[in-house]
Amino acid sequence: MKFLWFVRIFIVMAGLFGAISGALAQQLVYSHQLVTTSGATDWESVVIDGETYLAVANLYDGDYAVNSIIYKWDGTGFAEFQSIPTLGAMGLESFTIDGDTYLAVANYYSGSSHNTNSKIYKWNGTYFEEFQSIFTSGAIDWESFVIDGETYLAVANYYDGDYAVNSIIYKWDGSSFVAVQSIATSGAKGWESFMIDGTLFLALASHYNGSTHNFNSKIFCWTGFIFAEIQSIPTNGANDWESFAIDGKTYLAVANYYNGSSGAINSVIYEWTGNSFEEAQRISTFRAYDWESFVIDGETYLAVANFYNEVTHNIDSKIYKWGGASFEEIQSVPTSGAFDCESVVIDGQTYLAVANYHNDTTHTINSEIFRKESPKADAGEGYMVFESVRLDGSGSRDFADGSLVDWQWTLTPRSDPGQVLSASGRTADIDGLAPGFYDVVLTVTDDDGYTDTDQALLAAFGLKGDFDRDGDVDGDDLAEFAENFGW
Repeated sequence: MKFLWFVRIFIVMAGLFGAISGALAQQLVYSHQLVTTSGATDWESVVIDGETYLAVANLYDGDYAVNSIIYKWDGTGFAEFQSIPTLGAMGLESFTIDGDTYLAVANYYSGSSHNTNSKIYKWNGTYFEEFQSIFTSGAIDWESFVIDGETYLAVANYYDGDYAVNSIIYKWDGSSFVAVQSIATSGAKGWESFMIDGTLFLALASHYNGSTHNFNSKIFCWTGFIFAEIQSIPTNGANDWESFAIDGKTYLAVANYYNGSSGAINSVIYEWTGNSFEEAQRISTFRAYDWESFVIDGETYLAVANFYNEVTHNIDSKIYKWGGASFEEIQSVPTSGAFDCESVVIDGQTYLAVANYHNDTTHTINSEIFRKESPKADAGEGYMVFESVRLDGSGSRDFADGSLVDWQWTLTPRSDPGQVLSASGRTADIDGLAPGFYDVVLTVTDDDGYTDTDQALLAAFGLKGDFDRDGDVDGDDLAEFAENFGW
C-alpha cells in the first residue's frame, strides 16, 4: 500500500503549488536612474496629454538662486525638459483647472530674505510659463484641493523673521488666486488635504515655534465657509503629513524630525475613528522628512525619507508594506539626506523618485529614481513529474522595453539539501530525478543587469512504471501494481 500512500501525498501537495510559487522574498524596487540635483527637496509628477513629467525643486548649489528642473519621460527614462528659475525652492504642487495644468513653486529663501514671491506656472501647450506671483514668507509647501467644484491653494509659511507667521489659503476666482483665509501657524512645514465621508480636511505639520520642536500639529475641517480646527496632535518637529485609505479606513502618517535630544525618533500613523485621529502605529525613523503612500497590485506601501542619524546623511530610507493590521518593513533604500519620495505610474509600472539633499560634503549630488520589480521571474505554477522535467520560465518578463538575457535554475531536494541540481535557459530539461519533493528557484537577469527570483515546488515520482520504487522496472512492479489496484 506504500505506493498508494505516496500518490495521495502528491495529490494533496498539488493543491499547495500555487501558494508556494513565488514565495521567496523579493525587493520591491530597484534603481532605475540617477539624476544630478542641487540640494533637492521635492519631486512632483504631472501628466499632460498622456505624457509624464517629473519636476524637482532644487534648494541650494552654493547659491539659493538655483534653477529647478522639469524632466520628461522618453520611454526609458526621464530627460531634462525645462529649467525654471527658483529661490531656495522647497515645494512643488501640480493641479488642473478647466483642463489647464498648473505648477506652483514654494520659494523659501532668496539668499537675503525669506519674504519673497512664490510662483505659479501654467502649461501653454509647449512648456510652463509664469502665470502668477504670490508674496510668501519662507514658503515650504503648496497644497491644492477642490471643494464644490472650486479650486483652492494653501501655502505653508515657515518664517518671516519670526516662526509665528500666518499661512494662507487662496481660492481661484476665475482668472487668478486670491487670499480667502489666514491661519495662525508656527514654523509650518506642510499641508495635506483629504476627504472623509464627503468632507474635506486639512492637516498642518508644525515644525518649530522658536523654542521647541515638541508642540502640536493641527487638523482642520471645512465648515462650508472656512477651515476650523478640530484636533491638536502632539508632534516632534513635524515635516509632513501623508493621508491614505485602506479597506475604507482613513489614516494619517506624520514624519517627525526632532524631539530636542535625538534624530532617532518615532514617526506615527494615526487612524480616523469617526470623530478624531487616534494613534495606530509607531515607526522608528531618523529625522524623517516625508512619507509617500502608494498602491501596487492592491497592496498598500509607505516610503519614508530619512534625513540624518546624528552622524551622517548617508543613511537608508525605508519602504513598509501593510500586513493587514500594521505596516512591516520590507526594504531599505540607500539615500543621502532624503527630503522627499514621489511615486508615479507609467504604462502600468510604478516608479519611486527620491530627492537627496546632502551627502555630508555637497548639495550637488544624485537623486535617484527607482522602479518596481525589474525584471519579474516566473518559475511556473509547480511541477508533478516522474524522473524528468522541463522547467519553463517563459512567463518571466522585463519592464521598460528591456529584455531578459539569463535564466538560472536550481533544484534542491528536500530529502538531501546538499545535492543541488542546476540548469540554465528559458526552458531547461533535467533527467534522473529521484522520488521526492524539490524546491525550484529561478533567477532571471535583464540587459541592465537587474535580477529577480521566483520559487516553485516540484514533486517527482521517480522512474515511470517503477511502482515498488527500487530503481528499475521489472515483474515486481506488476505485482506491486496488482496489489494496490486489485489485479
